[in-house]
Amino acid sequence: MPKHDDILREALEKTALPYKYRVYRGKEAVPPPYIAYYFTVVRHRTSDGAAAAVDEADAVVELYTARKDFACEALLDAALGGYDYTKTEEYSDAEELYRVSYELTIITKSNRRA
Repeated sequence: MPKHDDILREALEKTALPYKYRVYRGKEAVPPPYIAYYFTVVRHRTSDGAAAAVDEADAVVELYTARKDFACEALLDAALGGYDYTKTEEYSDAEELYRVSYELTIITKSNRRA
């Protein structure tokens, strides 16, 4: 069964934009547009005697662009279209970048006896 990180990376691959977990540093830095993603909370749920467990991972996906880029947003909207998400936007004067953030939950089930 794929894990939440694998599932999210598979969706981000569809955008053809560079993406990385959390932060681009030093030689890893790329010019915008690019995506950073991370998980804020992972909840593991099961019940006594249950053969399966459920993981709920709250993710944040951030699209960074040098200008307002509706085309890049449309790519990410489509890639994340299978999930309910909350989308927000802000502009950083200090970095001269737009950041469009998507907050979503990825739910996976696993066999506890595996």
